[in-house]
Amino acid sequence: KAFERNPNLDIFGSQIIEFIDSKNQFVRCNLKKVPYSNFAIKKSLDLRNSINHPTVVFKKKKILEIGGYENISFFEDYHLWLKARKKNCKFLNSSVPLVLMKRESLTKRRQGFVYAKYELNFYLISLGQGLIKLITIFIFPLRVFSRILPSRISFLYYLIPWRNNYTTCLNPKYLEEFSLESLKIISKKFKY
Repeated sequence: KAFERNPNLDIFGSQIIEFIDSKNQFVRCNLKKVPYSNFAIKKSLDLRNSINHPTVVFKKKKILEIGGYENISFFEDYHLWLKARKKNCKFLNSSVPLVLMKRESLTKRRQGFVYAKYELNFYLISLGQGLIKLITIFIFPLRVFSRILPSRISFLYYLIPWRNNYTTCLNPKYLEEFSLESLKIISKKFKY
């Protein structure tokens, strides 16, 4: 429907609701927010990957025109969106979460020196291809620092606004049919 309403649209995604798999009736869940408009998505790409890849639908022809995916470990998707921005592709994210995604843990994330090395590689390639601005050199050390934080202080990571949307919801295993209402989200701050 998004592509029917906007024929110029190239890449469409949405927010995600992540949850930890368990046998409990209620589970911890997280709304992984993303900006909605083309302008906001493109602007935020300098700071973070603002597209939730599991939600993405795109025009294959357009993605092939910009060169498709490149082999950049852990950052293939983010790099693709940067290339799409440079070629002026049109983005849109739905404000409604369209994917419910099981995670091993809401606190586990990619971290460590090895992952920081992959991120540095991604940064240097993107900078060399003119996909990001040189000003992001000031942001990059903060990103690397967050990757190498000891686990006992990694809670600082969740001070980032788009990482702090935890609440409780009904375990999706108990749902006969999925809808946002059927999740029985237990929080007023968890808005969509």
